Amino acid sequence: MSLSGVSSGQQEYQDHGPLQPINVHTIDVQAVVCSDDGTQASLFGNATVDGSGSHPYEIDLKDAGEPGINDMYGILIPDVAYNSGPQQLKGGNVQIHK
Repeated sequence: MSLSGVSSGQQEYQDHGPLQPINVHTIDVQAVVCSDDGTQASLFGNATVDGSGSHPYEIDLKDAGEPGINDMYGILIPDVAYNSGPQQLKGGNVQIHK
């Protein structure tokens, strides 16, 4: 794994339930760690949950090739006990550029 450069970006994540509905908006990106082969990345930072607070998050991404058919996304917010687990994208495309 390698870490370099300046990290920035915005992310919104919504889980409509029924088990644990949640709305997450990132405040910052403090670190991005990419695999050496450029197919996986983890993002770390802080986010609001349901419009308030500052909660640490980890987002795990997998770029399984173009056009994003088998790409994966997962988000963990430990202090509110939320873990989406790895999920296959239903739309969109993960692209990791080192």
